[in-house]
Parts: sequence; structure tokens; C-alpha cells
Amino acid sequence: MPNGGGGVTLSATVPGLGAGTYHWQARVRDQTGRASVLWTAFTSPAFTVLITGPILSVTPGSVSDTGLANGSARTATLTIANTGSRSLTWNASKAPDSAWLSLGAPTTGTLTSGTSTTLTLTLSPTGLAAGQHADTVIVDAGAVTGSPTKIPVIFTVQQPVLSVRPGSVAHIANAGSSTTFTDTLRISNAGTGPLSWAAMKLKNQPWLTLNKTSGPRAPDSLVITIAVGVRPAGIYVDTVVVTAPGATGSPDSIPVTLTLQQPVLAVAPSSVTSLNWSASLAPSVSWLSLSGSPGLAPSDLVLALNPTGPAGTLTDTVVITSADANNSPLKVLVTFRIRQPVLSVTPSPVQDSAQQGDTAVRIKTLTVSNTGGGTLTWAATTKGATWLTIVPTLGGVGTITVTLRPASLATGDHLDTITVAPNGWTGTSVKVPVLFRITPLPQLSVTSSSKPDTAYLGSTAPTTSPILITNAGGGTLNWAATKDNTWVGLSKLSGTAPLSPLSDTTILSLSPGGLALGAHIGHVVITAAGALSSPDTVAKTLVIVPCAVHPVTPDALDAGSLTT
Repeated sequence: MPNGGGGVTLSATVPGLGAGTYHWQARVRDQTGRASVLWTAFTSPAFTVLITGPILSVTPGSVSDTGLANGSARTATLTIANTGSRSLTWNASKAPDSAWLSLGAPTTGTLTSGTSTTLTLTLSPTGLAAGQHADTVIVDAGAVTGSPTKIPVIFTVQQPVLSVRPGSVAHIANAGSSTTFTDTLRISNAGTGPLSWAAMKLKNQPWLTLNKTSGPRAPDSLVITIAVGVRPAGIYVDTVVVTAPGATGSPDSIPVTLTLQQPVLAVAPSSVTSLNWSASLAPSVSWLSLSGSPGLAPSDLVLALNPTGPAGTLTDTVVITSADANNSPLKVLVTFRIRQPVLSVTPSPVQDSAQQGDTAVRIKTLTVSNTGGGTLTWAATTKGATWLTIVPTLGGVGTITVTLRPASLATGDHLDTITVAPNGWTGTSVKVPVLFRITPLPQLSVTSSSKPDTAYLGSTAPTTSPILITNAGGGTLNWAATKDNTWVGLSKLSGTAPLSPLSDTTILSLSPGGLALGAHIGHVVITAAGALSSPDTVAKTLVIVPCAVHPVTPDALDAGSLTT
């Protein structure tokens, strides 16, 4: 540019630049070809090159849901987005490809920059046992940022079990009396998950009424009332049917029986001048005895009825004779109904948990009641597990104290059974399952990238990478982090780690500002009180490198002078 004055616009095309910071430099030649020293008198002597491309983003980062074993399927939605530039092609799959998890169409597609789509997950409880089930959805978009993305899926299946006690109700009364009987049906959930119930009378008999016909949860109680009224002698039967949608043991039918007997009226002379009498039994039985001496009327004859025999209806006849009476002998029918006790033990099952190494005992209480008649006596035993004791082992209506001792028990489920059996009478035993779950100690697991980070000398932009913190054991794991350098930063210094495969995250940042050339190592120490594998140390290297100087070759050279 001969005799040029003012400013000069310089430009250059340099192919193949990678991401980083670059500096401009220029050399000026005069018309004789002589070159000046390198010149950097620019307003902004440095520029930054950013490499862009497609970025895969999948949200949310995990899926967790709960369903009933006999219930309907659950659905969840993942949003798959391209937050970068240029297009990407994605494909979704499962690992380990559980049958209960299915992916809705489409499971593959192409996203341009700034667009998104959704993927529907269906979680079906059909055929699954109660408990927690895990799978992983993998969204792969090839060699792009954020690919592949793994989304943990946790599905907890609950199985309610309907239990109604007592299993039957029966009463006896005189026909035409004003007697009213009230009984309580105890409705409980012997499994897991929510249990709502509904009740109805199968024959809708008017002498049987229910205080309510439904309930939103268990345990609950249903009071039934039986009114004798003006009904004639006979046997009346109805059934209370209790249903619980989705629960094992539903429906449960409770037969209700009302037996009405005809009362016997005996009329004796109101007065006699002289009446001698005697009494006897026909036939003579062990459960009925007479007391009092034969003599002159009026006088009393005492009947003693012994209920120690088996349950059932007993009959005999008292024969009263008198030589002075025209209607002798007089026969009096005696009917004696012995009702058997019905053993009821609640709650069932007995369940509790403790962490491995815990020595604090767990105390549970069983309530023993008689839902029938007569006097209840029982004897209680276990299968002999050393961690289980019961007190007392003999008794009547009352409670049993159950003690669970976790000391020295290994992790896992420990099972036994408490059997409460009739003592001194014939009846049905009640077996109460006992589940004592010992959970493992929390175990600290820390995952981070071991790859060194690099920054240019003089740069102030920090590098970042995640530190994943997981509880690989059981129980609760609370963690805290410390660092040994001011140029090391953490997005958070404490938290609670979930059970594997889920994890808590803190972002590690390394700030290169003020650091000299060379490798710098920072340390982050993660501790979790009471957890195995604690503490754990993360070492991260930040390498400071000099800025690269690239020669600039002009497209053309104009001879001239430069005025500054």
C-alpha cells in the first residue's frame, strides 16, 4: 500500500483450529521488502475458538414409581432434546431389558438443533413379586456430547393382603325377646401397600345391620348388630362379604348365624294344702346335678350346670314327682348350650427392621382376645430362633410381649413363627409370622473422572467435572466434602447419597487463574460418618500450558507504507 495512511484491515483464514484461546501477531514490510518486528498493537490481541455440535439431553435423570401387584400399569415420560447445533440421531433401549418395563414408540429418531421429543415408559406390575425392581433406559446418539445417557428406573410393587377376624359370628337367644348382640369385625392388612375395603350383606337380612359399608384404609373395624325382635324360633343365616380391590384374600366372607329357641313355660299350682315332692334326672348326666332335699312344697330345687364339656347343645329332663298331685310326674326339659372360645391374635404378621451391628432390642405387642364364648386359655411357642422371645407363654385374654434382638445377626430377612394354641380346650391355633429384616451398613462409593484437565496460561475460565457419591450398602449415608486448595471448588459440600444405582452429585471446578505453568494437583476428601469405605479421596490434576502462537500467512502482499 504505497504511501498509505490511516488504518489497515488485516484478515487471515487458518483451517483446522481446535477449541482454545489464540493471539494475533503481524509483521509489516516496506516497499523494499524489509520486515518490521512482530506487531500486536490490536484492540483485542486474543480470540477464542469454540467448537459446537449436537448435545444430547435426557430429562428427568431418573424414574421412580410405585404400583400394586394386582393393579394397573404406571407410565412415565422422558424428554429427549438436542441442545447443541447440527442434527443428531438417537436410539433408546433397556438394560437388562426387564419384561415389566416397556418403551413406547418411537424408540429412535432424529432431532435438529433446539428440538425435542418424548419417550413414554410403561411400568407393569403383572407377575411381579412385592418389592423393588430396577432397570435402566439407555438413550444413545453416537459420538455426541451427553451420549449415551443412562436413566435408572425403580419400580416398587406393593401387595396388600386382606384379613378379617373373627372368621364367623354365631348367637343363640329366645324367640320374641328384645335381645341385641353386637360384634366387631377387625379388618387388617397383612401385606404392604394401601388397602381400602367395602362390606355388604349377602342376603340383606333385616335382623343384621352394619355400622358402615366401607373404609379408606386398614386396620379398621366393622361393627355388626343382631336384633332378635319378634321372629319365631328357627335358624337365621346371612353373610358379611368384605372386599378389598387388588388385595390377596379378597373377598372374605364372614357367616353370621342367629339361632332362636322357643321358651318353655311351666305353671305349678299356686298353693296346696300339703304336697310332698321328689326330683330326679332322666337320664342322669355329668353336666347337670340337683341340690336340695325332697320335701314339702313350696320349696326350691337348685340345678347346677357344668360347662367344662365340649361345645354344643346338651339336653336332659328333670322329673318331679308327688303322690299328692294330680299332674304328677312333671317333666322339665333342660337345654344347655356350651359356646366354645374363638382365639384371635393381632396384629399379624409381626415385622420390624434394624441395621447390622445395632444392639437395641425391638419390642412388639400381640393382643390375644376371645371372639367366641366361654373362657379362653392359650399357650404360645416359637420355632426356636434365638433372636426372638415371647412373654408370657401361657395366659388368657391379654397381651404377649415380643422381643426382637438384632445383635450378631447377619444382613437379610430372618423368619420365625409365633403359634398361639388353645390350652385345655379344642380349637384352632393362630400362627403369627415374624419377619425381622437386618439391613447392611451404609458404604461410601465415590466415582469421578481421572483424566487431567488442561487450561492455558492466563485463562480464568474454570474446568468442571462431576463427582458421583453413592450408598453401596444400606441405611442412610450422609456425606461431607473438604478440599485442600483455594483454586479447587465444589458446587456443594455435603448431602445424602441414595442407594445404588442412584447417586448424589457435587460439581468439581478447577480455576486456572493465577496458576503457573505445569501440573497442579488438588484433592477432595469425602467422608461419611459410620459408613464403610469412608473416607475416600478424589485427586484431580490441572495442567497449565502456554498459549500457542500460530504463524499468519497473508493471501497477498501489497507494497507500501504504514502510518500509525
